[in-house]
Amino acid sequence: MKLMNDLKVMITITCYCFHLSTTPCIGAQCTGSPTRMMKQTIKILVKHLKRLKEEDLETFKTIFCKMKPPRGKKKIQNNDLKNKSAAEIAEKIVESYTVRNGPSYVIKVLNKMSLNETRIEFQKDMRQARKKYKEKRSNAKVQVEGM
Repeated sequence: MKLMNDLKVMITITCYCFHLSTTPCIGAQCTGSPTRMMKQTIKILVKHLKRLKEEDLETFKTIFCKMKPPRGKKKIQNNDLKNKSAAEIAEKIVESYTVRNGPSYVIKVLNKMSLNETRIEFQKDMRQARKKYKEKRSNAKVQVEGM
């Protein structure tokens, strides 16, 4: 049992996927606990969704729900986002489409809506968050390998 826990730690540290799952990390699945990157992505997404006017947020939800989902992911329905706060919408996007795919779909929607300033700021924030996350992960990997 201790070996399995040690193995989970090693896999968690060296895993580069961002999927939600309740199973241990194997291949393209994560450990199931929200990663720092997931939390950061939701935080950034909430920040930018809150800045949208109410009618823009409704348009955002409509366009987002009409888009074809990533391969292997279930499409988000209009009812899933209806009467939801920016935080609930952000969580749904990240939980359903993952940290890897969710932001790119948000960028596509903002682009379709011609909200270029919002899109550019969102992309900048996501790039910065990913850069910090990768730096922390590479530092953690070096520490584990040195053990």
